[in-house]
Amino acid sequence: RASRARGARELCDKLLGYLDRGTYKDGGAKASEALAQRLLGLYADSGVKAQSRDEVLDGLASAAISGNPTAIPLPCPKPNDAIGPLIAGETIGVTGYSGQGKSTWASNLFAGFCRQGTHCIVFSTEMGEQWLARAAAAEGLVSQKKAEKSIWDEFDTERSRYLAALDRMRKWSFEIITDPDISPEEIVRRSEVLRKRWEGEPVVVFVDHMHRLNYGREEANKMVGQGTRLMKNSAKSASLNYVLLYQPRKPPEVEMLYKPAGAMTIRGDSTVWNE
Repeated sequence: RASRARGARELCDKLLGYLDRGTYKDGGAKASEALAQRLLGLYADSGVKAQSRDEVLDGLASAAISGNPTAIPLPCPKPNDAIGPLIAGETIGVTGYSGQGKSTWASNLFAGFCRQGTHCIVFSTEMGEQWLARAAAAEGLVSQKKAEKSIWDEFDTERSRYLAALDRMRKWSFEIITDPDISPEEIVRRSEVLRKRWEGEPVVVFVDHMHRLNYGREEANKMVGQGTRLMKNSAKSASLNYVLLYQPRKPPEVEMLYKPAGAMTIRGDSTVWNE
C-alpha cells in the first residue's frame, strides 16, 4: 500500500510539474488522461506470483474436499443446468442479431445476480444509463419503453413500481460505467481495481458490447478477438467472471435471422470464437 501511494504521488507530481510549465495546447486533457491510465495500472497490479506444482495440486484437493466457494449459480434454471455454475475465471460470450434481446437478457441476468448477492460491474457502452433502466423495468415488471424513454403519465401506476424498483436496486452490490468510448485495456484495468472492493468474493463483469469498444485506429472486427483474449486472461488472473456481448455477421439469407446465432457467426476472425 505504501509503495502504491509513493508511486501515485510521483505520478501526480510529474503531472503538476508539466501543467505548471504550460506547454500544452489542450488544457492538460491529454496529460490528465495519461495520468488516469497510469494510476489505474498502478492499482490494478495484483502482484500475483506463479504457483508451484504442489500449490496447484493442493488447491484442487481443497476444492474437492470443501467445494468451490466462488461458484456462482446462474439465476436462470436451464442455462444453469447447461453451463453453470460459473467459477472464478470463466468467461461467457453472448451473441444474437440486432434487436433479438442480447442486452435484455444480459440486464435480466445482471438483476438475477444482484438479487442473489453477487457483485457486478457493468460497462454499458452502447445504451448508457438506459441499460440500468431496462434492468429496473424487469425488476418492477413495467414497460421497458416507458422506463428507457422516461415517458410516464401523471397517475401511471407503473411509474410507482418503477421508482420502487430503483429504490430496491440501491441495495444491490454493483458499479456501472456508462462511458461510450472505452478501450478493452481500460475495461480490464477498471475491473481489476473495482473488484478489490470485494476481494475474495465472486464478481461478474458485463460488457455490452465488444464490437462497440474503442480499438484505436484498428477496425473492431479485426481486434475483437484480441480484446476477448485480454479479458479472458484478466478473468483468470484477477478471479473475475466476464459476460461479453457480440454482434454476429449479417446472415446470407433473411430466414437465418430467426435461428440461433452460433459462436462461429461472431464478426471477426477465428480468435474470438476460439477464445
